[in-house]
Amino acid sequence: MVALNENAEQVIEEVPVVEGEPVVQVEGEVLEVPAEPIKNSYTLFYFNVKALAEPLRYLFAYGALEYEDVRVTRDEWPALKPSMPMGQMPVLEVNGKRVHQKIAVVTYEPDDQIKEKKLITLNNEVIPYYLEKLEQTVKDNEGYFALKRLTWADVYFAGILDYMNYMAKRDILESYPSLRELVDKVNNLEPIKEWIAKRPQTEV
Repeated sequence: MVALNENAEQVIEEVPVVEGEPVVQVEGEVLEVPAEPIKNSYTLFYFNVKALAEPLRYLFAYGALEYEDVRVTRDEWPALKPSMPMGQMPVLEVNGKRVHQKIAVVTYEPDDQIKEKKLITLNNEVIPYYLEKLEQTVKDNEGYFALKRLTWADVYFAGILDYMNYMAKRDILESYPSLRELVDKVNNLEPIKEWIAKRPQTEV
C-alpha cells in the first residue's frame, strides 16, 4: 500500500485479480488497468505501380504500421473487380472491411488531339494555378502545408508527386522551390527513405 502523503484521504494500492492481472484500487473502487491497444489489420489493394496508392504506402511507412501490400496484376483484376467497392482501386481493407477512396486525376480520352489539348490546359492553367497557391501556403507555414510542422498532407503530397509528374509529362515543381524543398524533406525522413529503397521499381 502506498499513501500519497501523511494526511491524504486517498490511498492507492495495487491488488491482483483472479486472473493475475493488476488493478488499481482508489478509495475502495477497483479500476481495471487498460488492456493493450487493439491491433488493426490493414491490407492495401492496388496495381503494381506507385500512382494513387503511393501516398498511403508513404503514410504506412512513416507511421511504422504493418500492412499487406497486395499488388494486383492485370490478369487478376477482372476476377477481383466485382468484390471491390465501386469496382475500383486503390482499396484499403481495415479489419476485413474494405474502404474505397477515389481521386479523380484524369479521365481517359481516346482521341489524341483532345487529349493533347487537355494536357496543354493542365500544364498552362490548372497546375500553375494550384501550385502557386500551395507554394505560398508552404512559405507561410515555415516549410509545411499546415501548422508549421509535418502533417499527413506533406507526406501525401510527396507520395503522389511522381504520379502527377507522370501525368503532366514533366517535373511540375521546377518553378516551385518551397514545394520541392518540402518533398525532399519528406523523402529524406528515415522511414520514407527505407520504403523508397525497398519498394518495387515501377515506371509509374
